Amino acid sequence: MDIIFVSKNQDHSGYTTIPSSLFFFFVIIFVSSLCISGIVGYLYYIEKEKKVRQVEKVFVEELLVAEKEQKQNIRDNFNLLANHIGRLQAHLLRLNALGNRLVTLAKLDESEFNFAQHPALGGLEHDAVDKMDQFTNILEQLRVYFEDREYQLQALEYLLADDKLKKIIIPLGKPVNNAWVSSGYGWRSDPFKKKRSLHKGIDFAGKKGETIVATGAGIVIWAGRWGSYGNLVEIDHGEGFTTRYAHNSKIFVKLGDQVVRGDKIAAMGSTGRSTSTHLHYEILFNGKQINPMKYIKKSIKISSL
Repeated sequence: MDIIFVSKNQDHSGYTTIPSSLFFFFVIIFVSSLCISGIVGYLYYIEKEKKVRQVEKVFVEELLVAEKEQKQNIRDNFNLLANHIGRLQAHLLRLNALGNRLVTLAKLDESEFNFAQHPALGGLEHDAVDKMDQFTNILEQLRVYFEDREYQLQALEYLLADDKLKKIIIPLGKPVNNAWVSSGYGWRSDPFKKKRSLHKGIDFAGKKGETIVATGAGIVIWAGRWGSYGNLVEIDHGEGFTTRYAHNSKIFVKLGDQVVRGDKIAAMGSTGRSTSTHLHYEILFNGKQINPMKYIKKSIKISSL
């Protein structure tokens, strides 16, 4: 192959001859260089894109995990709030039951005290977007209900001071007929620890299954297992009085039930912290245990069962 050279002033020229094989060799080298550069660039681009995608994947996964945790936290908070609302609703129902019981016992005009209407609040939609608005509405309804019940119960408070009503609700007499006092109220040697301790009730020993009755009118505020008490029934009588009947083998009432003096509430047993079959009986006044004996000695005859 001939290559012609021309000077800048074009006053003379020349040429040289390059073998064709050498020329094609340079062409091949040039083309190969271009191809190699393209391949290297492409591979670099692919690798870079791969790393970018990996980073994006990790970022997206972290976002998904964070979003999942956030949703779970929100769900847990809603569940906790719903649980508190449920407790408030249950408490309101107990207030309604208490109000109805007091109206009945006092023989008052039921049209003046509307405790029979239960709160119609409904449930929450699981897929609702405006759950918080629903919670707010429910809480507002509960606030209105509680204000109404507070007003009615305050009105009843003055009526409950009647001596006749007190005699109905104050716990009097024995909680069990066929039994004897095996341990009194006061300091004694603890049967488990063998140390001196205060016994805050009176124990009645008897046969398993012996009938236990309420000693006064009231509303059942506990009916079930309760630590060392075993199977326990607790009754709120109003006027600051509460009674507890512990270690039962069976319970015949449920939470919210209204009872009067002599009603069958349980059967004697030995559940909880107990050495043998007996009834542990307590009277509480304003939340503190008092000696039940002066109330047991009152000459109140329990109906035979």
